Amino acid sequence: MFANSRRILKYLLLFPLLLAATPALAAREVKIGYQGCIQILGDTPTDQIGLFKFALCDKNCETTYWSNDDTSVAGSEPTNAVDVPILDCVFNLLLGDTSLENMKEIPEEAFDTDEALYIRTWFNDGLLGWQQMFPDQELSAAPFAVKSESGGD
Repeated sequence: MFANSRRILKYLLLFPLLLAATPALAAREVKIGYQGCIQILGDTPTDQIGLFKFALCDKNCETTYWSNDDTSVAGSEPTNAVDVPILDCVFNLLLGDTSLENMKEIPEEAFDTDEALYIRTWFNDGLLGWQQMFPDQELSAAPFAVKSESGGD
């Protein structure tokens, strides 16, 4: 009887650990690589930190599916900025990288649409203020990869 009690106790202790690990196994971060070259009045900034804001939306940005700080509505400018290094005009980051300040994760549900998705970007060099960058950039394969991995159609 004592041996059976030990075995039951061992399984009871193991069960909560399995339950605690389940969300970690099921969840995964969606990150989208994004880079570009900044030119300001024909000049290219080098070796500085740029302030950026991002929104993921439909073609006309009537619907926002994600923004770097979850504050954008209908393609509006998010409230908080992400600091991104610029080297020889080039910026490069992972959208959805929660290790960056003011960067929220991109939920898989953002890709549950059949519409094309676009990244709307704002930039501030610290001198000219916030400027929306044009045109909004269409995502290509990333939404389809997330949908196929999650079993979406």
